[in-house]
Amino acid sequence: MKRFIKDNLVLLIVLSVAVIISLALLVLVIIEHSRMYNYFQQAENLRNQIGELIQQKPAPVKGNIEPIKEETALYRKNTEQLQQVFGKVKEPALEAFAAALGVKLPEFLEKFRTAWEADNNRTALGGRDRFYQRFKRDYPKWNQAVEAFQKEYQKVTAEPLNSSNVDEVLMTALGLQRNMENSPENCLRYMWRMRSRMVDLFAENKVELQGEAASFGFDYKTAPLPEMVPDIVRNWEVIGDLATRIAKSGVNALYSFHIRNLASERVGDYVIYHYTFGVSGDLNKIRAFVKALHEATREKRMYIVRSIFLYADSDGAQNVFLERAAEAERLRLELEGVNTGSEAASMMPPEMAAPGMMPGMRNPMMPGRNPMMPPDMMPPDDPSQQQQPVKTLAQIREEIQKLPYDKRPGYGRKLFGGSPNCEAVFDVEYVALSEPELN
Repeated sequence: MKRFIKDNLVLLIVLSVAVIISLALLVLVIIEHSRMYNYFQQAENLRNQIGELIQQKPAPVKGNIEPIKEETALYRKNTEQLQQVFGKVKEPALEAFAAALGVKLPEFLEKFRTAWEADNNRTALGGRDRFYQRFKRDYPKWNQAVEAFQKEYQKVTAEPLNSSNVDEVLMTALGLQRNMENSPENCLRYMWRMRSRMVDLFAENKVELQGEAASFGFDYKTAPLPEMVPDIVRNWEVIGDLATRIAKSGVNALYSFHIRNLASERVGDYVIYHYTFGVSGDLNKIRAFVKALHEATREKRMYIVRSIFLYADSDGAQNVFLERAAEAERLRLELEGVNTGSEAASMMPPEMAAPGMMPGMRNPMMPGRNPMMPPDMMPPDDPSQQQQPVKTLAQIREEIQKLPYDKRPGYGRKLFGGSPNCEAVFDVEYVALSEPELN
């Protein structure tokens, strides 16, 4: 053994050093593994804590409670103000009603709702009218308040209000569904009254109702189904205002009007009514009408113009081509000797012949000066010289061709887009805040 150690001393030393280094490295690996395991364990704990915090609803610290309350109140106030422009057109009239009655509107609405829900006979035949008559007995100034409501609401509705319908309209404003006493015949009469009012309004403003537009999207031949009555009334409340704005816009005509769906579309807390209609008239008037729709928010109405398609009232390019073709035909007839003497006047191009003459021009074969004609082509002022032979059409055309372009008759005349009249197809949505109705 000693001899083996003596003969392999170097090898044993190297092996010993290697073993010592391996042991040191093994110790380091164990230490680092333990440290990494601790890190992983800490990361897992933190992940679990974050998950628990996300699921919790941490209470604000004491110093943030008051600022949160103030910001919440401000948010609620601004939200209520913004919602005012979404269809709450009856609210000013209700405010006037409550003021005349001597009560606060929120308290009155709550009392009305409570009394209605407590009436077990409200859905019976005639139950609504009996409830209304009983409820108003508690308010001596009820009739004066109704007059105040009527006066204020008439400003924003197209429906003529009178003693026969104002109570029903008031009940609708207080939250009851307007069902025309569940009578389709009453609803049909209501539809005819609204249509007649719109027809008169368009006639007063000299706006033409063409074809299907005069029906405003409804059928007046048969009475509607009872379940359709509330939707018809709601649509007429919107159409009455929309048609009034069209009639007062200054356009020439309303030639189409369609309701996409009689039942409104509900999106969250809002209801949407969708209409498509076509008008014709001056482009500036149509632009003013679009502006009026956007400004309707001042009257608590929200219209959204989804699209507008504009069409020219005539094809300017086609008119030019037709005019040039007619001129070529007249020139051909002239060269063939068809137009001579007095016939030349009737065969002249539109810019030279009297029927198609530009504004301010005269027929060169007729007496009188024309400031737009060259001096040597004008008839002489001296009556004694007016008996001289008139120039032929060919001579007149040749002289015109010699003039500079900016001196020729018709120079600068608009060929395309000269007419401001056009047709516009509108796709419009009316958005209102959905408010619960009393059953």
